[in-house]
Amino acid sequence: MCYNSIVALSEVADVHFPWDELSPYMESAITFARDNCARLIDLSIGTPVDQTPESIQQRLAQSTNAPGYPKTIGSRKLQESICQWLKSMRQVSKVEPEQVLPTVGSKEAVALLPLMLGLGSQDVLVRPTFAYPTYDIGAIGAGCEVVKLDTFDAEKLKTKARGKNIKLIWLNYPRNPTGECVDAAQLRQLLEAARSVGAVVASDECYALFDWREQAARNSHQIPAHPSILDDDVCGGDFAGILMLYSFSKQLNLAGYRSSFIAGDAKLIARIAAVRKQLGLIMPEPIQQATVAALEDVRETKIQIGKYRARHFALRKALLEAGYEILHSEGSLYVWVRAKSGNCWEDLRELSHRGCIVAPGEFYDESARGYLRISVTASDEDIAEFGRRVQ
Repeated sequence: MCYNSIVALSEVADVHFPWDELSPYMESAITFARDNCARLIDLSIGTPVDQTPESIQQRLAQSTNAPGYPKTIGSRKLQESICQWLKSMRQVSKVEPEQVLPTVGSKEAVALLPLMLGLGSQDVLVRPTFAYPTYDIGAIGAGCEVVKLDTFDAEKLKTKARGKNIKLIWLNYPRNPTGECVDAAQLRQLLEAARSVGAVVASDECYALFDWREQAARNSHQIPAHPSILDDDVCGGDFAGILMLYSFSKQLNLAGYRSSFIAGDAKLIARIAAVRKQLGLIMPEPIQQATVAALEDVRETKIQIGKYRARHFALRKALLEAGYEILHSEGSLYVWVRAKSGNCWEDLRELSHRGCIVAPGEFYDESARGYLRISVTASDEDIAEFGRRVQ
């Protein structure tokens, strides 16, 4: 690791953690809950609240005798299970074990990807305008420049690229925080545009199975899913310059397991694996075994998706009845609304006085101060209670 990279990484420690800014609003909401013998309704971060499936808990318990060092690239069984899942659930007809890599949760993979790909101070990372903050943290860690760009075509991207060395482009559908979705043809156009400037395309698909649009199921298990960047209809089976990131945190309530993976270009995967091996970033063996169980448990996946679908539409109904304007929100586990006051912090203050916490849009870009992101990862009872309080 070069000196400049070490200096850039040290700067990450000086970046404030946005969720810390919610502390005074959280205190206000807790005070309301205590004074009214009510419960706090937290629809901010999006932490799963449902039980981890029993099948996964059992596999974890059966795998605790793991005295040796696990492989950075994962066990052969885990690699093969990921490949099979991609084929059956994500419309990827040809994927081999050397094209997949387990990670210790998706956040560390997102944050470290620019560094692991060798980006530096002369390089540019492109991300959506309203986006997951960790894309920027990754850029800071690598010391590279960030360019914000939403819907783009090849010509627009080339214009942005003029005089710049664009090395990495983040795509994220269904989008966090907006819930925006695209179809396979649109995703293919985005990929072609990115390839036209020679950039690596990183597709963050953590919410891929949470596509709430009315559409036919696109996989053999009849779970409507957003098209993947690795879908044959999108990349034509050519993974060159493509990386897809996926997580089981929300799909099967495994946030505490840190169970995720990257798939795509075998050469890029090998490079990332080599760096991870040096850093000791290895998914523990018991978690590898539990992840295999997660990949196999289609029944529990269907059940959890059904729960989130019901909560999504219940929350939408409540917000519309309360006079909120909903934008996009076709997928993911959040509803993106315009702040009634025009300022997310003013709306947040008002909601905290009712014992409710949501995420201010400004967390996702300074230009998003006029919006709120509201999570559906709460119990049915809390979603219903939130609806009553915002009327």
